[in-house]
Amino acid sequence: MTRKSIRKNYRDHFRNDKNKLEWIVFFCGAAVLLALVLYLSVQWIRYDEDEVKLSVSWKQDQTAGNIPRYEVTLHNEGGKTVKQVHLTAINERQGHAVEATEMVIDLSPRRSNTQAWFQFREAIKPGDSIAVHISGYQ
Repeated sequence: MTRKSIRKNYRDHFRNDKNKLEWIVFFCGAAVLLALVLYLSVQWIRYDEDEVKLSVSWKQDQTAGNIPRYEVTLHNEGGKTVKQVHLTAINERQGHAVEATEMVIDLSPRRSNTQAWFQFREAIKPGDSIAVHISGYQ
């Protein structure tokens, strides 16, 4: 076989022997593969391990009934997963710490909210204030 006849056979095969369904399946598969490669490329380029951005919010837990229990939410808005987050909740009366409690959240994935609950042994009196802050993390 000559070189021209091989090209002609190849061209005739793809022009005449393939039906439209085979071409549709081929191009759909190629489009899905191309889209996947583009998506993963964009994710790889845009991936950025930001600094750790932790914040804390708290509120009184209304479902606890008469028990003075509080719900604390740790917000991790950064791009890194944080381990061993130590939280301290302080009950202050007239500017002095009456009681303090500590919590440890083992794992806070990146861009997530993690909840925990705490309560003080002593009842909160009118005029007391509660402060919750992050003591440390790994």
